[in-house]
Amino acid sequence: MNTILDIVGSLIVKGTMLLIALTMTTTLSGALYERQGEMYVKRDLLLTVQLMRADIRYIGYNVSGQVVLLADTSRFRFLADLDDNGTTEQIDYYLGPTSEMSSTANPNDRILYRQVTGGASPGTQVYGRGITSFIVKPYDAAGNDCRSDLTKTKSFEISMTMQRGTMLNGYYPSSYWVRRFFPPNL
Repeated sequence: MNTILDIVGSLIVKGTMLLIALTMTTTLSGALYERQGEMYVKRDLLLTVQLMRADIRYIGYNVSGQVVLLADTSRFRFLADLDDNGTTEQIDYYLGPTSEMSSTANPNDRILYRQVTGGASPGTQVYGRGITSFIVKPYDAAGNDCRSDLTKTKSFEISMTMQRGTMLNGYYPSSYWVRRFFPPNL
């Protein structure tokens, strides 16, 4: 009888240990998947920002007159001579409609486009997918908001939020980025 109790007891202990190990593995796997999703969003946002910074440093270069043409909650338009050939290009960053990302579960994600008009290489390119917020705030020399008179723009702040297209544990992994720029040609 004692032998049977020893066997049953050891089976219960081993079963419990196996259940704990399986639960830990499942939990760790879920956490790893969640962190990986967040990492991908951060990486994609960083790539989008790096592409934009290349243009931002040229804002107003070889341009006389008004440089910033539009700055609001979904569009940023400015003038620059990107390729230093004496021809002014108009660069326009804007968010497309949410319907373009209808293949994702996220109802708020959009595509960020970069459109260049004029110059040697005009065209439209996709600069970021999954952008849920893109806001540009222009400031004058004193640091005051100058959306009503863009000719006074001396600096501007860009903020962006990117979210994953699929939910993880009831939320969309996201990443937020904000930076204030002081281009030398403004």
